[in-house]
Amino acid sequence: MPQSQRSAFSLTALALTLTLAACSQQPAAPQPQADQRDGSQFVYDGTDHSWVSDDNGLVDAGGSLKAQELNDGDNLLSYEPWTAATNGWGPIERNMSNGEKGSSDGDPLSINGKKYDSGFGIHANSSMTFNLNGQCSRFISDVGLDDEVGSRGSVIFQVYADGTKLFDSGTMNGSDAAKTVNVDVSGRKELKLVVTDAGDNVDYDHADWGGAMLTDCETSGTPAPTPTPTPAPTPSPMPDTNVQYSGPLVITKGGTYRGNWQSLDPSTPAVYVKTSEPVIIEGSNLRGRGELIRGWFMNLTVRNSNGYGMNPNVYG
Repeated sequence: MPQSQRSAFSLTALALTLTLAACSQQPAAPQPQADQRDGSQFVYDGTDHSWVSDDNGLVDAGGSLKAQELNDGDNLLSYEPWTAATNGWGPIERNMSNGEKGSSDGDPLSINGKKYDSGFGIHANSSMTFNLNGQCSRFISDVGLDDEVGSRGSVIFQVYADGTKLFDSGTMNGSDAAKTVNVDVSGRKELKLVVTDAGDNVDYDHADWGGAMLTDCETSGTPAPTPTPTPAPTPSPMPDTNVQYSGPLVITKGGTYRGNWQSLDPSTPAVYVKTSEPVIIEGSNLRGRGELIRGWFMNLTVRNSNGYGMNPNVYG
């Protein structure tokens, strides 16, 4: 065989060998793509990446755990320590989205285009428990899937206080607008925020508590009311013994009346008004064993006058 033909045959055989070898190889396992923050990487990979807090989630400048510091008025919940917390994928993030498995790897909180400076980024299934001590009036927050998962994901938000469910969002997905939680927590000791996977799976279940806050808190304690002093009883005026009384007065016409009238009969008033015309009694003294003045449909004014009740069981 000529040299040129032998060379061509060798190249052809080599190419055929490489082709056959390539066809006989098994395809390589797909490699995960880099996190693009567009939801392409937020699929459960079969490995447990859940997280349970082993502290209250906050440390002070010296590295020590912070105690709860609710102030009077409104308090952003993301700056308060929890008593317990769990998360389905990496740690719960404060004031940013859940991101991936690492700490502080999220983006700004965003629900359907609305940004939040404060709140929590979580991944279903998740829960957070806070101690209220009965000091706050309401819990308010927007809830929804974070924009980093696009229109995907499905979760349910729930709010409990002292074990009683106060809010249930129903199933929400990534295309839903935020819903607002606004519940009364007056007198409640414990607040628990729960996010479930809505019963399907945890793929893309990145959810946000946007702007979560406690309102109208009173942490200094309500001061004990100052008892109102009971005024000393005012003694009844003693009858003027120099006053000369006439018998009971019966008024049948309107006008102004001045004088001193008494009735020693408990069933008879000292003054009996039997007219609806305007009547004024002024500068007078009345005393009796029963009613001092009686009448129906009266138009009566009494001024600068004294009235004295007499014991009906003692005559005189």
